[in-house]
Amino acid sequence: MREFPGYDVGAGPLNAALGPYVQPYSYTVSLRVWHPNLDPAEITSALALSPSRTWKAGERRTSPKGQLLEGIWDRSYWCSSVLLGPAHAVDEPLERALARLTLRLNDARAFLLRVRAEGGVAEYYVGVHAPESFGYTFGPELLNGCAELGLALSVEVYPVPQSE
Repeated sequence: MREFPGYDVGAGPLNAALGPYVQPYSYTVSLRVWHPNLDPAEITSALALSPSRTWKAGERRTSPKGQLLEGIWDRSYWCSSVLLGPAHAVDEPLERALARLTLRLNDARAFLLRVRAEGGVAEYYVGVHAPESFGYTFGPELLNGCAELGLALSVEVYPVPQSE
């Protein structure tokens, strides 16, 4: 099992390690895969995760609700919400959640590297909601763990309007 110094992936809140103040934010994490022609069923099998949205290259385009759209998909896509619902930093900081997920995906390393070698992309897609500006520092152990799996890390921050 891969080690992530500084991330006790089995522990409770990291408040002591983060200092006396933990920024109040929530986040969601999805694992997304794009590939020139891979069948989404193969991705589901290899990752042992249930997808929330898929399509296969060459199939007719549809909306998320299944409505037919013009054209065909030019590449396959697979997405799984690996953290259901928003998680809160005081329960599990984002850095720890990503380290835990990265350890879990280690079993699928060969598959994820194959996706990349065949011209595909696999990434964590993180949506963060926070009431004020703040930043992250992702340690080199976590970033190296993602790199060893061929995973990109995409983070979008959505500011929550503050009351006057």
